[in-house]
Amino acid sequence: MTWGWAALGLLFVAVAALILQPTVALGRLDLVFLGGLGALTVWTGLSSLWSESPPKSVLELERTILYFGGSLALLLVVRQRSFAAALGGLLAADVVLCGYALATRLVPDRVQRPGSSLGFRLVGVFGYPNALGIVAVLGLLLALGFAVDSQRVLVRATTAATTIPLVLTLYFSNSRGSWICLAVGLAAAVALTPSRTRILRVFAPLAAVGALAIWLASRSHQLTLWRDPAAAAHDGHLLMAASVSLAVAAAVISAWPTRRILVIAFAAVVLAAVVAPSSSGPVAAAPPSSAPVAPGSPAPGTTPTGRLFSTTSNSRTELWRVAAVDFVHHPLAGSGAGTFVREWYRQRTIKVDIQDAHSLYLETLAELGVVGLALLLSVLAVPVVAASRVRSRPYVVGAFSAYVAFAAHAAVDWDWELPAVTFAGLFCGALLIVVARSERVPLVIGRRWRFVLIASVLALGAFSFVGLVGNRAEAAALGAATRGDWRTTAIEAQRAGRWAPWSAEALVLEADAAGPRGDVSTARSLLRRAVRKDAHDFRLWARLASVTTGEERQAALRRAARLNPLG
Repeated sequence: MTWGWAALGLLFVAVAALILQPTVALGRLDLVFLGGLGALTVWTGLSSLWSESPPKSVLELERTILYFGGSLALLLVVRQRSFAAALGGLLAADVVLCGYALATRLVPDRVQRPGSSLGFRLVGVFGYPNALGIVAVLGLLLALGFAVDSQRVLVRATTAATTIPLVLTLYFSNSRGSWICLAVGLAAAVALTPSRTRILRVFAPLAAVGALAIWLASRSHQLTLWRDPAAAAHDGHLLMAASVSLAVAAAVISAWPTRRILVIAFAAVVLAAVVAPSSSGPVAAAPPSSAPVAPGSPAPGTTPTGRLFSTTSNSRTELWRVAAVDFVHHPLAGSGAGTFVREWYRQRTIKVDIQDAHSLYLETLAELGVVGLALLLSVLAVPVVAASRVRSRPYVVGAFSAYVAFAAHAAVDWDWELPAVTFAGLFCGALLIVVARSERVPLVIGRRWRFVLIASVLALGAFSFVGLVGNRAEAAALGAATRGDWRTTAIEAQRAGRWAPWSAEALVLEADAAGPRGDVSTARSLLRRAVRKDAHDFRLWARLASVTTGEERQAALRRAARLNPLG
């Protein structure tokens, strides 16, 4: 549902900008970026025609519309003079999200949120540690960009100070992929900028202070193992005080790199080391296990440090193998957007429940074929071209390094399915396109093309509205079914079916409501319609088998077994 509301809001901003702005001027890279993203959106929608799961493909279309609407709104509204302010806003948002997550670890007696950790891994509001980790990485790279390029002492000091909570959040998320992408982003920054020496001169002391913060955090087993939040509060308070001292040191070093000021910074570092927590005694590792581990879960038989330096892929290689097999079977157009989960259950060799391939590029190749991957790569390449044209501009290095880190992380995780993460990456990319515009010869969108754009955006908005109403009704039906309110379940499920006729889940919920009334024939009819809408979903065939008899029941069970042999 949040996709629908967000898409409607962003599309409204885009329409308002197209109508109210006296002149709509975009650059050539803007048009290439929007054209590629629009084509990817259309291709995603068209894939429902040949999809193994049309309902899944429609959901993917709803999310892709969200990304297109957000990118269009940003490119229509943001101007070159707003580049630094927009990047600063993104950095502030990253700091708030990571700071809140870190607070649930350091001051759990004051800031509590159920599910803020997955075992010893910090997850924050995302519910997924790798998402929190890459958001912290984007913030770190943006902060480095400001510390390098800003001419204002206060800005350099503030952004340098933010690196301490960001790096601690990254550490407690225990995300190996995010650490690797931080290195990739730093390498991209060094490769792009003509002032490599300056970047290294700014980065080295900040890295040293950040490393000290991580070392101090690692000394507390209560905080790293996170087995007893109440007992960890004492160590958390001490680490919070140490972090403040280190943030002051980072700010001082970045803003006033003189000998006298460095003495103050050194004193702050010493104070942090004195007040920081420490734990003695050996760390007990979890008992070893040979069971497969889902991506994002702590690797079995390891401590937090052991997991960070572990080489296990957490079953990713098996996910990528299934995606590759899916591509071989559907090379040109793919099996349909959102259908990896169907192929996974049919071809998996380990009993792990997974929805996504944990690689944007492999999953796109499997679901949308060569055409879909070509469209995606063409979109992601545009900000790289833009950055190469304005590499000497202030703050470009920060935005570019963050964008590259996002693109690299998407190769090993399911960031595309997490709009908050994807928007952060696309935001950096779109801002690079904005700053690369040529203001001397802008491409002015005439009335005819402006009308075409408005009509297209309104059409996307209408589809998003229909999907939103259908999804809300489906969620209401599911909630009523959970409460045992079968009358409301039937009413809301029928409403969901009218607004989202592609949905199989609405029919399942309506069948659930028919069961308590003893209307088995209605339930059977509804489930038959459901399997026709999503014939590759093994759960639907199993549900159909539960309300049928004889040969039909046996056929449904055989079909479910073929679609999920390990089920």
